[in-house]
Amino acid sequence: MKECPRCGLCADDSVSICPEDDGVLLAALDGPPLIDRKYQLRRVLGRGGMGTVYLALHVQLQKDFALKLILPQRAHDSEFLRRFRVEAEALGRLNHPSIVAVTDFGVDERHGGLPYLVMEYVPGDKLTTTVEEGPVPVDEAIPILRDVAAALDAAHHAGVLHRDLKPDNVILQRGPTGRLAKVLDFGLALLSHPSAVAAPPDRFKAVGTPEDVARPAASSEPQSTRFGVIVGTAAYLAPEAIRARHETSSDIYSLAVIAYEMLTGRRPFTGSHEELIEQHLSLMPARPSSVCPGLPAELDAPLLQALDKDPARRPKQARELVARLENAWVQSRRRSWRAREIPRRAGVAAGLALLFVYLCLLAPRAPAVRLLEDLVLDGWFYLTPATPIDSRIAIVMVPDAFWTPAGLDDAEAFASGLERLYDAGALVVLVDLILPERFGASAGFARSVLRHREQIALSAAVTEGGLLRGSECISGFIAASLTPAEAADLFAVASLDEEPDARVRRYALQYRHADGSTRPSLAARGWQLAGGVLGGASDFRPDFSGDWRSGVVEWPAIERLLAQRPRFFQHRMVLVGGTSELGDDVHRVPHPRSLPQYVPGVAIHAVALSALASGRAVRTFGGPLFYMALGLPAAALWMAMLWFGPRALVWTTHVLGVGALPAFAFTSFRLWRSAPPVAAPIAVFIVLTLAAWAIGRRLPQFPSVEI
Repeated sequence: MKECPRCGLCADDSVSICPEDDGVLLAALDGPPLIDRKYQLRRVLGRGGMGTVYLALHVQLQKDFALKLILPQRAHDSEFLRRFRVEAEALGRLNHPSIVAVTDFGVDERHGGLPYLVMEYVPGDKLTTTVEEGPVPVDEAIPILRDVAAALDAAHHAGVLHRDLKPDNVILQRGPTGRLAKVLDFGLALLSHPSAVAAPPDRFKAVGTPEDVARPAASSEPQSTRFGVIVGTAAYLAPEAIRARHETSSDIYSLAVIAYEMLTGRRPFTGSHEELIEQHLSLMPARPSSVCPGLPAELDAPLLQALDKDPARRPKQARELVARLENAWVQSRRRSWRAREIPRRAGVAAGLALLFVYLCLLAPRAPAVRLLEDLVLDGWFYLTPATPIDSRIAIVMVPDAFWTPAGLDDAEAFASGLERLYDAGALVVLVDLILPERFGASAGFARSVLRHREQIALSAAVTEGGLLRGSECISGFIAASLTPAEAADLFAVASLDEEPDARVRRYALQYRHADGSTRPSLAARGWQLAGGVLGGASDFRPDFSGDWRSGVVEWPAIERLLAQRPRFFQHRMVLVGGTSELGDDVHRVPHPRSLPQYVPGVAIHAVALSALASGRAVRTFGGPLFYMALGLPAAALWMAMLWFGPRALVWTTHVLGVGALPAFAFTSFRLWRSAPPVAAPIAVFIVLTLAAWAIGRRLPQFPSVEI
């Protein structure tokens, strides 16, 4: 058989020129390239001190294998034959996906008998090729090291020490999920119990004695297994292996050297054979991160620990070394992730918080949002118990039967009733009735109005055009006795404004006329006449939980009431209104469960006057400072979502956050009648939370444990 020195092609002796590269073929073996009449040698895969490895085709199975054939010149060397049998036995013991499997063992007849070992053929490159290209990225190196570690642990468990672990003895092949590593060449293996599979002892039988320090072989080979010399490759030898003490930790040390070389692009020790031996025995290698600046410092400790001179301080198993490297790599990635992602995610959360404030300020301009906020406030009223209105307020209800369309009898009677209220000590009388024009002809009514014009307010209504309707009742003598300004001061606006859903929620303290002048509302004028001072509230909301029914007196029952309680009206602000439930003076209002939702207009004026007198108006707020206060915890929640991802606890926290605002709002309403906005912040918060979730899915996730 001949071989091509260039490409390793095997051919019959009749062929002189390589058909692939035109090289001259050289004689290699006597006879044809057929081993033991079943393995057709096709190409040289590698050469070593013990033999040559060929790509061989099983002629019956038509399947490729790797066939290791002992060198003819070594075929009768007892030491080489022993090592060959040890390798065959070691591989025969082992059955692991990361160890090259042995499939056959035999002796070819030529040259007086050439032992051969058949193994599975693993197409790929040696790890040496990868290492020579420079540092291997950590996320690529760890899976390779994991495969090698699994192979070592399996071998150790089966009682086999490799003793020559190095990149040349690791083959890499492409798999569906990346590169897979397989360990081969157990030619220097040491067995704890030959021909038996058992867990290895703490220390295998040594080739030499502990007192014999290993030294270079006298033969031409760089390594030998003869007594008192180095077993293995010097660059990857553990200190105890140099001293001829062989332990599982020796293979782990060799694996650490490989890991160091893969991650840094250079071996931990370099130099001549003697220098390597001395460095392994006495020097600690440089920190990997100082050798390769791009390597995370977290990997220094596990690598240097595995290279410790004392075997007891190294990891006990190969997979423990890889696990420590993997954990260190994950920690470094997490550190880098935090350094990069904390500012980015904090910026996103802060941006969402600013957008939250802006949208919350903008949202109330939308009629739908305004109505939704009003409905929420209606709900707070409904859940709140009713309380009596201010005790200084009384309501006198005039029945429909009181009025007589003809004559002035009702005007005189009305004036007489007003005088009775003043005589009983009423502080202010507010008439929530649009009195007819004929009242201006009543002398009694004129005397009463002029006498108490600093204690009375008559009602007028503002038309859609901004004009005042109802002042006709002071025509005649009253108008002649007063200046236009004094006559105008007698009137206050009794109109009530309904919301789009036909409810009265707000109470205007002033109305603007078409000529640009302003006039107070009935309750506002009453509070002024009583000596009160009006604030500048533009969105005045009465406390509709006030039970106005507690101060109601029927007009016909005034005399009977005063006979029983003469001081009932003393220092009170009295509102006089009608009892009719027909017409436009019945309105729907927010209400507690115990109060009706449809009430007469005089009741609304009474509730508004009570709010002015007691300071129990509903205060709404929602300015930039409030929304910024909400935006801070919202930003924290969004930061948590961007940090931890959409986990159950994070979503639960967001749900609790959504529920916290209504709980706070209701508590604030119950205790202080303060009503922060709820609907707009919650709606904006939900929308931005979904946005944060969508953004978080696109951001790099927190590094996981597995690589």
